[in-house]
Amino acid sequence: MTMSQRADAIAELKQAWADAGRDPARLELDDDVTPVNGDVARSLEQVPELAEAGMTTVRVHLRRFGKSPDPMLPVLEEVVRRFEPYRSIEV
Repeated sequence: MTMSQRADAIAELKQAWADAGRDPARLELDDDVTPVNGDVARSLEQVPELAEAGMTTVRVHLRRFGKSPDPMLPVLEEVVRRFEPYRSIEV
């Protein structure tokens, strides 16, 4: 599904929630960051687009960026550091 298709599907889902008398602002949606060549920085560049499409939670699977459990802490630290600018994105 392209990002545009995701955004359209989310808009349709939110409308269905509203039509059913539910508050669409309470709908929580999540998706994964797709790894881009194992590069954390390039992969996290997807976050604003995911938020714009309507995702409220973005998952980053650390094992997709490291080959063994040992380098996971540095990967996690990089994810946290690089995610910081995205914390203020409104969904």
